Amino acid sequence: MPHPKDFVVLPKIDIIFKKFFSAESNINLLKDLISSALVVSPDSIEDLQIMNSSLFPKHLNEKFCHVDLMLQLDGKIIDIEMQVHNTGEYRNLSVYYGAGAYFGTIDKGDGYQNPDQVIVLSFLAYDEFPLSEGYKSQFGLLELTRHELLTDKLQFIYFEINKIPETTDERIGLWLRFLKAETQAELDEIIKIGDNIMAQAVSTIRQMDEDNLFREKARERRLSMADERFALSHAFTEGERKGEIKGKIEGKAIGAHENAIETAKKMLQRNFPVDSIKEMTNLDTA
Repeated sequence: MPHPKDFVVLPKIDIIFKKFFSAESNINLLKDLISSALVVSPDSIEDLQIMNSSLFPKHLNEKFCHVDLMLQLDGKIIDIEMQVHNTGEYRNLSVYYGAGAYFGTIDKGDGYQNPDQVIVLSFLAYDEFPLSEGYKSQFGLLELTRHELLTDKLQFIYFEINKIPETTDERIGLWLRFLKAETQAELDEIIKIGDNIMAQAVSTIRQMDEDNLFREKARERRLSMADERFALSHAFTEGERKGEIKGKIEGKAIGAHENAIETAKKMLQRNFPVDSIKEMTNLDTA
């Protein structure tokens, strides 16, 4: 029986996500996640290698620590990202990650002739695309008017886990429910509607939740992510405040200038000397 205490080791916490899917004993779970995301058969995945399997990066408790899972899969590079909070810049970051991986394939492979395809899979625990009601958004490099594909070598797929409907026939829906889960009851529900693969996923995350090391690391990471959110919120508020002050200063300056012009006009109408007008209003006749 799982412990009745709070569920700390959430699968959507990036370091837990990486540990969960990079474990050798969970390679079948990783294959199932990828095949579900790419809509291919798990049996079609033959050569799967994890390129950065180190568990906890240095300075884990620092703000804006980046944790990802980079894979080499049947001639493709798959960069899997788990993003919990909206930083306001993730779209650009994901493009940066994809471009960096693509550059690396050109550098290590056959140059520009046959680079590996790079796919960035992003799982987002917030709404990144408010204009879309669907939970999946897929982007490539297309001509803007004809929608002609420039190349399929760089793709970006985003899954917004909060948009998953109550019922869906798509396999990825089960994984999104799993990543979204924050209570034992939600994990129980996944077992009911899932299969042996999802039962293994739930059992594994519960075992991790009972491990003091992972609980401690999960708490540390959640605190650092809370710090990130506070820092971003503070920066945004400070930026608004500075913008408001600057606007007031500029507004006052514009108002003073306009008043000086009106004063100069009146002085001209009364035949004041130009030098006197310039001295009184600080205006330049040029």
